[in-house]
Amino acid sequence: MLGVLIDANTVNHGFLLDKDGTVTTFDAPNAGTGFDQGTLPWGVNTNGAITGWYVDDAYVHHGFVRDQHGVLTEFDVPGAGTGPFQGPSVYNIAPNGTVAGFYLDSNNVFHGFVREPAGK
Repeated sequence: MLGVLIDANTVNHGFLLDKDGTVTTFDAPNAGTGFDQGTLPWGVNTNGAITGWYVDDAYVHHGFVRDQHGVLTEFDVPGAGTGPFQGPSVYNIAPNGTVAGFYLDSNNVFHGFVREPAGK
């Protein structure tokens, strides 16, 4: 099971619940630690890879993919804005690692995107 844990300071953290009841929490390395910031996992594929986004300390969104071994890769989307609440939000990950979502550009206009496993 995949989810979001919200701590006492209203910071988001990702978590995994294994079949044996073990809970593993994780955060993107550059995730913010303030109110309504942090790591927001959203999609998991059949191989155990996870995707989602994190909110940094300036409230800018960035995407991530966490592989089945726990290695987390952060990414931004070309054309995404760099202001508060702009940037990518990632929702889906295919078995081959392709991810999809949307982003807000610098004019706060929504766009969809697909990111290939190699990062293109």
